[in-house]
Amino acid sequence: MGPSYARITAFDESHTKFASKYSLYLYREQGRDPLPDENEGFSHLGGIPILFIPGNAGSYRQVRSIAAETSDLYFDHYLESDDLNPNAKNYDFFTADFNEDFTAFHGRTMLDQAEYLNEAIKFILGLYANSEHPPRSVVVLGHSMGGVVSRVMVSLPNYNPDSINTIITLASPHAAAPLTFDGDILKIYSAVDRFWIQGYDNEETDNTIAKIAKERLSNISVISITGGLLDTILPADYTTLGYLVPPTNGFTVYTTGIPGVWTPIDHLAIVWCAQLRRQVLKALLEIADFESPDKTYSLDKRMKVLRKNFLSGFENYASQDKVANDKTTNHIFLKAGSQQINYVQEGQKLKVVPGKTPSPLNIFRSASPKRSKVQFSLLSSMKIGEHTSDVTEGYTQPTLLLCNTTDAIEEGVNIIDYTNEETTEIVLFNCIDISEDSSIIPRSADDTSSLSESSIGGEKSPYHAIQYNSTMIEPYDTLIVTGLL
Repeated sequence: MGPSYARITAFDESHTKFASKYSLYLYREQGRDPLPDENEGFSHLGGIPILFIPGNAGSYRQVRSIAAETSDLYFDHYLESDDLNPNAKNYDFFTADFNEDFTAFHGRTMLDQAEYLNEAIKFILGLYANSEHPPRSVVVLGHSMGGVVSRVMVSLPNYNPDSINTIITLASPHAAAPLTFDGDILKIYSAVDRFWIQGYDNEETDNTIAKIAKERLSNISVISITGGLLDTILPADYTTLGYLVPPTNGFTVYTTGIPGVWTPIDHLAIVWCAQLRRQVLKALLEIADFESPDKTYSLDKRMKVLRKNFLSGFENYASQDKVANDKTTNHIFLKAGSQQINYVQEGQKLKVVPGKTPSPLNIFRSASPKRSKVQFSLLSSMKIGEHTSDVTEGYTQPTLLLCNTTDAIEEGVNIIDYTNEETTEIVLFNCIDISEDSSIIPRSADDTSSLSESSIGGEKSPYHAIQYNSTMIEPYDTLIVTGLL
């Protein structure tokens, strides 16, 4: 890690009245990011702009951990891989120095910071004016009160429409002010909350403020991350977005439920915790779309990526992203003989052991309509892989298919054929591969004593699981688990 901070002195009194009070910096990772040239200034910028907002009495240098690892991940992996997001680009991290102001104590200070940052975003976007694909918006990452400031920014008169598309907050008190020493804090919270509630209200209105709110908030996604029990400064209940942001645009999540993190985090460590920052920057690179003016994907795709990265995958809210609910999913056609099939009875458990699987296709028949409360769960110590058309060498990973038996298959389609010369009775299946729906969960084997052993950076690999309820299974009559041969 080789941090460097370039102060942007050009953002002066000619751009904002707060230039004598606050400063704007650009983070550069030495050896990774091109450094500003004394003569050419910031003409080298070619990434995606992101703004880090520190919290109460916070430092602009807190951006270092996540900014440095974002550069490492992008240059070490994304530049060399065809399997990762092809539209990703490294992020240019900007951050504000508020001289460690006490945002939580003083309402006027919070307004000053929000107004300053709106002007800063206008200036930041101007730095890219001569680039081939100039951005029109930024991503915002806020810690503690910095996350609240990001919501205040959108409600102010000097906010530039569409200049913010995604807000990720770490331990930010959205639901209520943490301290009430200053009456202005309560008034600001009330006014900002009212603005956001009006912005997501589906009812038609003639109210001018409500119309402005709807226009500004419609494309913004907001994720609130809380550290849970270890955050003794801010109770987790304060971080909820519950009544402020609808599920279409955001959600609140505990770090204990984030895949690969699985641990509570204290108020300060939430900025630099290795497991969390890796998951945050992974999400940032996956929502990136450098070719678009916003530099991120559409709201729907952004939310899908954010749900995949920050939710466990077992919430009802996350079920909308299941492969079975995607009408555009490609179908797989199987042809098998009875000797290749192992029928598993309803209620019976199947254990697949390497080298000891009785047959390649283990089939569960869907329950009868009379039994509505049915759930299918698959737990694997190996990654649940994509079904392959090569059946000659066997499978190295388990796969899971949702299928319907069929009497015939259209000509011209690709069929995975399990039959051989000894096959007498043929069964045809029309399937979808639901391996994408697998989620990682903490390892629970005898050789594991703590969650951290299988978390991100741990010594052991996590387990993988898929869970489907009766509603998702209902359109299909068969579930097929392919085992190791």
